[in-house]
Amino acid sequence: LTVCIWNANESKPLKTFRGHTSYVYSCAWSASDEFVVSGSPDKSIRVWTVRDGTCKIKLENYSTVNSVTFLSGDAHILSADNDGQLRLWDTASQNVVKELKVHEKLIRGCAVDSQQTFALTSSWDNTLCLVDLPAELHLPTVIHFIRQLCSFYSD
Repeated sequence: LTVCIWNANESKPLKTFRGHTSYVYSCAWSASDEFVVSGSPDKSIRVWTVRDGTCKIKLENYSTVNSVTFLSGDAHILSADNDGQLRLWDTASQNVVKELKVHEKLIRGCAVDSQQTFALTSSWDNTLCLVDLPAELHLPTVIHFIRQLCSFYSD
């Protein structure tokens, strides 16, 4: 129901963003650190202004939002949901600009590499999927996976 920014040294919240009507499954910072995006089973994606805690944007998705991240600074949001869809949202127009059906079952996790070239998704259909974001191509699923979250790691 809330997103909190915590002071880890003092174990207390610095900011609390309220507005979701269900749990928050995912959140991410914008590249500028001015905004936080959150996704929820209430089928909404919200963009919060860190400075004052207000909800700047509320996007209505079609199903539970399991993963969100900013792309292109804060110009776009990539969301992953229970329909097995990746959706690219334009924050200025607040519309979906691209939809990709990448899994037969819900997408549980989505990670984007540091160059924002690829998205790697994990699903309850027991697969990983690598998506070439600039080319908007769905690459063949080649890795068998069992219900785990994924993330990129670089040295």
